[in-house]
Amino acid sequence: MDNDSLVCLLRQLARHMQDNTVSVQAAFDCLSEDERSALKKFHKTVTSGGAGNRNGERTKTKKIADIVKIEIPDGLKHFLSSCVVDHSVFFGKTESDSHPYKTAGALFHKISRDETQEDILTITRRFDLRALFRFALAGNYHTGRSWRTTGCHRLAEYIHHRLPTSGGITEIENKLAKYIPIGLGYDHWAVALGDPSYLLILPLEVSETEYAERHSHGKIVGGAAHFVKIGIKDIAEVMRIFHLGKYISDNTLRHVGTLPPLRKKRTRTKTKCGTQAPLKKRSQAKSRHPDTRVPPNAPPQIPVNVGNTGSATEGLTYRNRCLVHAD
Repeated sequence: MDNDSLVCLLRQLARHMQDNTVSVQAAFDCLSEDERSALKKFHKTVTSGGAGNRNGERTKTKKIADIVKIEIPDGLKHFLSSCVVDHSVFFGKTESDSHPYKTAGALFHKISRDETQEDILTITRRFDLRALFRFALAGNYHTGRSWRTTGCHRLAEYIHHRLPTSGGITEIENKLAKYIPIGLGYDHWAVALGDPSYLLILPLEVSETEYAERHSHGKIVGGAAHFVKIGIKDIAEVMRIFHLGKYISDNTLRHVGTLPPLRKKRTRTKTKCGTQAPLKKRSQAKSRHPDTRVPPNAPPQIPVNVGNTGSATEGLTYRNRCLVHAD
């Protein structure tokens, strides 16, 4: 349908609604669930600014406390049901290229390209952004709270070197400065709810700008408690999404090798005189075992099987909790 035909159709609908409100409601009730959902989405698109509203984000986002029921659109629910039966459908539906991605550059390029997509891509974007954050964490570009010194720039160089088509280093760095805090926010949601699988059914009203960006991280624990109260865990059990969520977390960004070594806390030893020896400079701190040395140019590694959080992670620092292996 061309634009002129669409405008004509909308005008006919508008005139009909002015004169026949009752019949319009009756006709709407005769539509299927998918058709009604499409019309509701049309209304949201028009009232929220259409395509200019990036990422399908709603300008009139509900406050979390105003959400009294977790509603999953029929199309998304059907898609997730298919993915539960065959996990590989998740990546096959959302990306025609080979997937999972094996480089952070390819993942970065996908996130940037998918910014204008809707419901299904909103879900995949949550996992993509979280995976990119965890890559930055595993590679010591990020502490789990903030960037390390020059960390954002170094990660931008890493991505640009492996996939120059992602853009210039400065352009990549600017986008990383936005993407990584959002990925951290979604990781906070996964930790607060107890499993990354909940990102699959987290209400679409939980938009990036409202509840995942850095300035909103303080709202996440309370928001997670509210969603638990209104039954998100029961929905997850009924939909059987936990194995799917773990599969997505483990395969969004394939890693090669093992976990990067965590930096050990420096301690002071006593000299023969009983006084404490000075701390070694970081540049002098080297492993005594040759098998534990990491080549200076080795790429950072992403942790595997780190999706679930539970009692096994209690008492760990945030960084160690993010990197611990799940059983």
